[in-house]
Amino acid sequence: MAEGDTTAQAWLGGMMVEGQIAGGKAEGARLIREAAEQGDPFAEQRHAHMLYLDGRPSEQSIRWLKRAVAGGNEDAAFDLAEIYRRNKDDREAATWRDKGAAMTAERAKYPEMLKAYLSGNYEKSSGETPREGYIRSREILMGKAPGTVEEAVRLTERAARSGYAEAEAQMGYLHYHGTGLPRDLTEAVYWLRRASLHGSEEARGHLDQVMAEAAKER
Repeated sequence: MAEGDTTAQAWLGGMMVEGQIAGGKAEGARLIREAAEQGDPFAEQRHAHMLYLDGRPSEQSIRWLKRAVAGGNEDAAFDLAEIYRRNKDDREAATWRDKGAAMTAERAKYPEMLKAYLSGNYEKSSGETPREGYIRSREILMGKAPGTVEEAVRLTERAARSGYAEAEAQMGYLHYHGTGLPRDLTEAVYWLRRASLHGSEEARGHLDQVMAEAAKER
Protein backbone atom coordinates (compact mmCIF):
# COMPACT_ATOMS: atom_id res chain seq x y z
CA MET A 1 0.00 0.00 0.00
CA ALA A 2 1.36 3.43 -0.95
CA GLU A 3 2.15 5.94 1.80
CA GLY A 4 -0.74 8.20 0.81
CA ASP A 5 -3.11 5.24 1.11
CA THR A 6 -1.78 4.26 4.55
CA THR A 7 -2.08 7.85 5.76
CA ALA A 8 -5.69 7.91 4.57
CA GLN A 9 -6.26 4.59 6.34
CA ALA A 10 -4.84 6.05 9.57
CA TRP A 11 -7.08 9.12 9.21
CA LEU A 12 -10.08 6.84 8.75
CA GLY A 13 -9.07 4.85 11.81
CA GLY A 14 -8.70 8.02 13.83
CA MET A 15 -12.20 9.13 12.88
CA MET A 16 -13.55 5.76 14.05
CA VAL A 17 -11.67 6.03 17.34
CA GLU A 18 -13.07 9.53 17.87
CA GLY A 19 -16.61 8.41 17.03
CA GLN A 20 -16.88 10.72 14.02
CA ILE A 21 -17.85 7.80 11.77
CA ALA A 22 -19.17 4.30 12.35
CA GLY A 23 -16.78 1.43 12.89
CA GLY A 24 -15.86 1.53 16.55
CA LYS A 25 -12.68 2.22 18.48
CA ALA A 26 -11.32 -1.31 18.15
CA GLU A 27 -11.56 -1.29 14.36
CA GLY A 28 -10.15 2.23 14.22
CA ALA A 29 -7.20 1.20 16.36
CA ARG A 30 -6.61 -1.80 14.11
CA LEU A 31 -6.51 0.39 11.00
CA ILE A 32 -4.05 2.77 12.63
CA ARG A 33 -1.82 -0.06 13.83
CA GLU A 34 -1.85 -1.72 10.41
CA ALA A 35 -0.87 1.53 8.69
CA ALA A 36 1.89 2.07 11.26
CA GLU A 37 3.25 -1.42 10.69
CA GLN A 38 3.52 -0.57 6.99
CA GLY A 39 5.78 2.37 7.83
CA ASP A 40 3.48 5.39 7.55
CA PRO A 41 5.00 8.16 9.75
CA PHE A 42 1.67 9.77 10.63
CA ALA A 43 0.17 6.41 11.58
CA GLU A 44 3.27 5.55 13.63
CA GLN A 45 2.82 8.70 15.69
CA ARG A 46 -0.91 8.12 16.14
CA HIS A 47 -0.31 4.49 17.11
CA ALA A 48 2.29 5.64 19.65
CA HIS A 49 -0.27 7.93 21.28
CA MET A 50 -2.70 5.04 21.59
CA LEU A 51 -0.08 3.03 23.47
CA TYR A 52 0.19 5.62 26.26
CA LEU A 53 -0.63 4.18 29.69
CA ASP A 54 -2.71 6.39 32.00
CA GLY A 55 -1.87 9.36 29.83
CA ARG A 56 1.87 8.65 29.99
CA PRO A 57 4.12 7.28 27.23
CA SER A 58 5.22 3.66 27.45
CA GLU A 59 8.53 2.29 26.17
CA GLN A 60 6.65 0.87 23.22
CA SER A 61 5.12 4.24 22.36
CA ILE A 62 8.56 5.88 22.50
CA ARG A 63 9.89 3.33 20.01
CA TRP A 64 7.01 4.11 17.63
CA LEU A 65 7.62 7.84 17.95
CA LYS A 66 11.28 7.35 17.03
CA ARG A 67 10.21 5.37 13.99
CA ALA A 68 7.89 8.22 13.00
CA VAL A 69 10.74 10.74 13.28
CA ALA A 70 12.94 8.52 11.13
CA GLY A 71 10.18 8.58 8.53
CA GLY A 72 10.10 12.38 8.48
CA ASN A 73 7.41 13.24 11.06
CA GLU A 74 8.74 16.32 12.90
CA ASP A 75 5.77 16.43 15.28
CA ALA A 76 6.87 13.07 16.67
CA ALA A 77 10.27 14.63 17.45
CA PHE A 78 8.53 17.35 19.46
CA ASP A 79 6.51 14.65 21.23
CA LEU A 80 9.76 12.97 22.25
CA ALA A 81 11.22 16.28 23.40
CA GLU A 82 8.21 16.79 25.68
CA ILE A 83 8.47 13.24 27.05
CA TYR A 84 12.13 13.67 27.99
CA ARG A 85 11.49 17.14 29.37
CA ARG A 86 8.89 15.73 31.73
CA ASN A 87 11.35 13.00 32.71
CA LYS A 88 13.86 15.77 33.50
CA ASP A 89 16.31 14.52 30.88
CA ASP A 90 17.19 17.96 29.52
CA ARG A 91 19.95 16.77 27.21
CA GLU A 92 17.77 14.22 25.43
CA ALA A 93 14.88 16.69 25.34
CA ALA A 94 17.11 19.27 23.66
CA THR A 95 18.31 16.70 21.13
CA TRP A 96 14.79 15.86 19.99
CA ARG A 97 13.61 19.47 20.13
CA ASP A 98 16.52 20.55 17.93
CA LYS A 99 15.82 17.72 15.52
CA GLY A 100 12.16 18.68 15.28
CA ALA A 101 13.09 22.33 14.75
CA ALA A 102 15.56 21.40 12.01
CA MET A 103 12.95 19.27 10.24
CA THR A 104 10.39 22.07 10.52
CA ALA A 105 12.87 24.61 9.16
CA GLU A 106 13.62 22.36 6.21
CA ARG A 107 9.93 22.08 5.44
CA ALA A 108 9.52 25.86 5.82
CA LYS A 109 11.84 26.50 2.88
CA TYR A 110 8.78 26.03 0.66
CA PRO A 111 6.12 28.72 0.38
CA GLU A 112 3.23 28.17 2.79
CA MET A 113 0.60 27.84 0.11
CA LEU A 114 2.65 25.24 -1.77
CA LYS A 115 3.15 23.23 1.43
CA ALA A 116 -0.57 23.37 2.12
CA TYR A 117 -1.39 22.35 -1.44
CA LEU A 118 0.95 19.36 -1.36
CA SER A 119 -0.49 18.21 1.98
CA GLY A 120 -4.06 18.54 0.74
CA ASN A 121 -4.82 21.46 3.06
CA TYR A 122 -5.17 24.16 0.43
CA GLU A 123 -8.54 24.71 -1.16
CA LYS A 124 -7.88 25.79 -4.73
CA SER A 125 -11.53 26.66 -5.22
CA SER A 126 -11.45 29.57 -2.76
CA GLY A 127 -7.76 30.42 -2.64
CA GLU A 128 -8.09 30.54 1.14
CA THR A 129 -4.95 29.60 3.07
CA PRO A 130 -5.27 27.44 6.21
CA ARG A 131 -4.53 30.44 8.43
CA GLU A 132 -7.16 32.58 6.71
CA GLY A 133 -9.62 29.73 7.10
CA TYR A 134 -8.85 29.55 10.81
CA ILE A 135 -9.55 33.26 11.24
CA ARG A 136 -12.88 32.74 9.49
CA SER A 137 -13.63 29.76 11.76
CA ARG A 138 -13.24 31.97 14.84
CA GLU A 139 -15.64 34.49 13.35
CA ILE A 140 -18.15 31.72 12.67
CA LEU A 141 -17.94 30.47 16.27
CA MET A 142 -18.39 34.02 17.57
CA GLY A 143 -21.41 34.58 15.33
CA LYS A 144 -19.65 37.27 13.30
CA ALA A 145 -19.63 35.31 10.03
CA PRO A 146 -22.07 32.89 8.39
CA GLY A 147 -21.35 29.19 8.73
CA THR A 148 -21.95 26.13 10.88
CA VAL A 149 -20.04 24.81 13.87
CA GLU A 150 -19.06 21.81 11.74
CA GLU A 151 -17.55 24.10 9.11
CA ALA A 152 -15.66 26.01 11.79
CA VAL A 153 -14.22 22.76 13.17
CA ARG A 154 -13.16 21.67 9.67
CA LEU A 155 -11.41 24.97 9.02
CA THR A 156 -9.71 24.87 12.41
CA GLU A 157 -8.44 21.33 11.87
CA ARG A 158 -7.17 22.22 8.39
CA ALA A 159 -5.11 25.07 9.86
CA ALA A 160 -3.93 22.90 12.75
CA ARG A 161 -2.74 20.17 10.37
CA SER A 162 -0.65 22.79 8.57
CA GLY A 163 1.22 23.52 11.84
CA TYR A 164 -0.47 26.79 12.90
CA ALA A 165 -0.06 26.79 16.70
CA GLU A 166 -3.11 28.92 17.51
CA ALA A 167 -5.33 26.52 15.54
CA GLU A 168 -3.70 23.53 17.23
CA ALA A 169 -4.57 25.02 20.62
CA GLN A 170 -8.12 25.68 19.45
CA MET A 171 -8.47 22.04 18.38
CA GLY A 172 -7.44 21.09 21.89
CA TYR A 173 -10.12 23.32 23.40
CA LEU A 174 -12.77 22.06 20.97
CA HIS A 175 -12.02 18.45 21.96
CA TYR A 176 -11.89 19.38 25.64
CA HIS A 177 -15.26 21.13 25.65
CA GLY A 178 -16.90 18.86 23.07
CA THR A 179 -17.68 21.77 20.75
CA GLY A 180 -18.60 20.40 17.33
CA LEU A 181 -16.74 17.20 18.24
CA PRO A 182 -17.18 14.41 20.79
CA ARG A 183 -15.46 15.35 24.07
CA ASP A 184 -12.11 13.54 23.93
CA LEU A 185 -9.40 14.39 26.45
CA THR A 186 -6.80 12.23 24.70
CA GLU A 187 -7.20 14.29 21.54
CA ALA A 188 -7.28 17.48 23.61
CA VAL A 189 -3.92 16.57 25.13
CA TYR A 190 -2.51 15.69 21.69
CA TRP A 191 -3.44 19.07 20.18
CA LEU A 192 -2.49 21.15 23.22
CA ARG A 193 0.90 19.42 23.30
CA ARG A 194 1.48 20.20 19.62
CA ALA A 195 0.47 23.83 20.15
CA SER A 196 2.72 24.08 23.21
CA LEU A 197 5.70 22.70 21.33
CA HIS A 198 5.02 25.13 18.50
CA GLY A 199 5.17 28.10 20.86
CA SER A 200 1.66 28.61 22.29
CA GLU A 201 2.01 29.80 25.88
CA GLU A 202 -1.75 29.58 26.38
CA ALA A 203 -1.76 25.90 25.40
CA ARG A 204 1.22 25.23 27.64
CA GLY A 205 -0.66 26.77 30.55
CA HIS A 206 -3.62 24.38 30.11
CA LEU A 207 -1.74 21.20 29.17
CA ASP A 208 -0.97 19.84 32.63
CA GLN A 209 -4.55 20.29 33.82
CA VAL A 210 -6.00 18.50 30.81
CA MET A 211 -3.43 15.69 31.07
CA ALA A 212 -4.40 15.19 34.73
CA GLU A 213 -8.07 15.00 33.82
CA ALA A 214 -7.33 12.56 30.99
CA ALA A 215 -5.41 10.29 33.35
CA LYS A 216 -8.36 10.18 35.79
CA GLU A 217 -10.75 9.15 33.03
CA ARG A 218 -8.72 6.08 32.10
